[in-house]
Amino acid sequence: MTEPRLAVVAGGLGVIGHAVAEHLASREGWKVVSVSRRKAPSGGRVRHLQVDLLDAASTKAALSGLGKPSHLFFASLMRAGPQEQVELHVEMLRNFVNGAQATSGLRRVLLYEGAMYYGSYLGPFKTPAIESDPRVLPPNFYYAMEDWLHAEAAGKSWDAVVLRPDLVCTSGYADGHGFNIALLIAVYATICKELGVPLRYPGSATAYRSLAQVTDAAHLARASEWAALRAPAGEAFNVANGDFFR
Repeated sequence: MTEPRLAVVAGGLGVIGHAVAEHLASREGWKVVSVSRRKAPSGGRVRHLQVDLLDAASTKAALSGLGKPSHLFFASLMRAGPQEQVELHVEMLRNFVNGAQATSGLRRVLLYEGAMYYGSYLGPFKTPAIESDPRVLPPNFYYAMEDWLHAEAAGKSWDAVVLRPDLVCTSGYADGHGFNIALLIAVYATICKELGVPLRYPGSATAYRSLAQVTDAAHLARASEWAALRAPAGEAFNVANGDFFR
């Protein structure tokens, strides 16, 4: 019998990480461990480890104790200033990958990026954005992580794939995350109802006239399994639901 693949999901309590971990755990042939700085509720199908990825020694010790991780999914996120964000994320990714590859079972690393890759934080950008679009002015922590990951994978027995979702939302688990727009809309609607005021659009006129799209966390989780097993090595892929709305 083939030994199950061992997936380790960094940022396993986030909107992306939790969805990926739960999806893989529901699929045959996977064992799943999630890691994060926070302590997870007990129970469930996914084993959770409380690990600070900024601590290289404890990260290596935690991952080496799992056996031989075969697939890594990096969905950790820390808020900081632009340059500090670069340094923090590269350090977390480096510690995560180095801790796992020390066990010599690693096959593939998946890195999650997003619309910031295309310069959304600088203002309007060309759409549709495609994976080959040129980079914008740094600092950008996605660029730094991607460059480090591809350089580290060169000549190794494992490879890397990048996924770029749009705004990720979920109707499921989203504990303490303001990034989940579905939850924010629900809270806003609840407040309006309680106050007895109309559900008015709270944004700008420009945003009201613009087309938007999102990436459902469950859809991204399914795409992540595909990327882990069948995507061409070294490539990046946009992942969105494919429908548009205002």
